[in-house]
Amino acid sequence: SLKPHLSIYFLQITDPDFFPKMEHLLALYRAPPSNLYFFDECPGIQILKRLAPDLQTNEMKMRLEEFEYIRNGTVDVFAFLNHADGKIYAECLSNHETSTFLDVFRRQVARAPASEPLHYVMDNSLPLLSRKTRSLPISSNTMSTPDERRRKPRRS
Repeated sequence: SLKPHLSIYFLQITDPDFFPKMEHLLALYRAPPSNLYFFDECPGIQILKRLAPDLQTNEMKMRLEEFEYIRNGTVDVFAFLNHADGKIYAECLSNHETSTFLDVFRRQVARAPASEPLHYVMDNSLPLLSRKTRSLPISSNTMSTPDERRRKPRRS
């Protein structure tokens, strides 16, 4: 039988810069800067159309969903959460390529105040780690990583 409460979990750390990155993130959480954005992406969300409408009556406590559906493709969601006000800037697009991410990122940067530095917390997925992303010229801010060894692009 399953007994997940008896399992002990661990994290195998393979990134040599894990601890400096962790300290950088903890510092951001302790004293968040004014323009702090958290980025996440959800690739491959299925667009489904159910063959029959959902059923729910006043007597039923839960909604019943038809299990058969027509798959109408997928969509990728790119979202930025503004830490200061909780607002989300999101876009749904048809692919998950580096060029798509760069376009979304540029549009989000254009919405932010140009007079102040911008801070982003992102995961390390492949589009975000690409050479194109790291060399992204951003118009009035600099982009850096916790270990500061990566190149700081200049804004154009």
